[in-house]
Amino acid sequence: MQKLFDLFEEIGLPYFRQGSMSDADYQPSFFTFWNIDTPQDQHYDNKLHRYNEYVQVGFYTNDASKIYSQLGEGEKGEFIEKAKAKGFIIAGLPRDANADKDNYFGRICYIRIKHKA
Repeated sequence: MQKLFDLFEEIGLPYFRQGSMSDADYQPSFFTFWNIDTPQDQHYDNKLHRYNEYVQVGFYTNDASKIYSQLGEGEKGEFIEKAKAKGFIIAGLPRDANADKDNYFGRICYIRIKHKA
């Protein structure tokens, strides 16, 4: 998961584990993440050699003009472009998401991060 955290840091916006925020944590724009699954991908010699992290990434903002800046239409947006450049696999295009707070807008996408064990 550190590769994802490094990407969030590079973009410069705060990030939180999905469901861990209090009302005080809300920033004007931020990311959330949730590890959906971590399947083992390759074994040999009775050892794990490769695995994947499947992660839901959300971007939320209270500025409607920024909603597509990170998780845009198609494969556009700063997060999408930087994630692909780092070798992350975008598993489906971003889509709108509900925001739990009034006057916030949300977008989510799913990524796959490959790891050697």
